[in-house]
Amino acid sequence: MEIPGGVDVTINGREVSVSGPKGSLALELAPPIEIAREDSTLKVTRPNDEVQGARAARALPHAGGQYGDGG
Repeated sequence: MEIPGGVDVTINGREVSVSGPKGSLALELAPPIEIAREDSTLKVTRPNDEVQGARAARALPHAGGQYGDGG
């Protein structure tokens, strides 16, 4: 996610602090969520996203119905 101009983001381990013209916010991220700053972008990830995506992709052929007839 892009960090707008005038907004300051500080990451200290799991604690994230954001301050800008509209106020400030601080929160602690719950495991396993991870956050990293790359220039003016924040990248928020959850390590098991790929595993869940693979499970969803495997389930797609079954979504049409038990007999593959679309319903």
